[in-house]
Amino acid sequence: MVVAALIGGGAYVAGQISGSDSKDDQGSSKGNSKSSTPSQSGGAASGTGAGSGNSKAPVAPKAAVYSNISIPRGYTVTFADEPPRPEKKDVFYEGDFGYAEDIVNGDALATNQSKNTMALLDPAEPGSLDGCRANTRYTTSITKDKLGKGSRICVKTGSGHYGLVTVRAFAPKESPSQFVGVDLTVWRNAVTS
Repeated sequence: MVVAALIGGGAYVAGQISGSDSKDDQGSSKGNSKSSTPSQSGGAASGTGAGSGNSKAPVAPKAAVYSNISIPRGYTVTFADEPPRPEKKDVFYEGDFGYAEDIVNGDALATNQSKNTMALLDPAEPGSLDGCRANTRYTTSITKDKLGKGSRICVKTGSGHYGLVTVRAFAPKESPSQFVGVDLTVWRNAVTS
């Protein structure tokens, strides 16, 4: 008896061969194998492939941790770089995260306004990949006066990375170089939607 069905664009065939199942009959001739397990031919296996509703969570990428990065005012870092290093670029339009001079609103930590988002975490919120994925209080800049030692900012990039920035300190006003010291955790290729 052979039963066939069309499932999700592929044929599913299950069969049972009647007759003797003695050891002499099993595999005695090439090309004549007997099996009681179902086989599939053509198409994708059920439950896989695009549009199948497979809800398996993606594997979380490994976190890359960088400690005590000094980002001067007017510089930005790019999360895909290994290691991320400050580069002189327009913080609002290039790179992933930086320290911007803003004569109207005041100095700010900012991200690329056309591609990225960021959010200031509340003290009780987890500073983790899941915490960053869950936070939706998006902005593209946070003024210096709203930040202090230990402030944590999640950054989601248009290129698929998440970063957790922890503020260590801003340079004192009397310092000849204005910069922010941060710790950075990057999850590369972690954006799922």
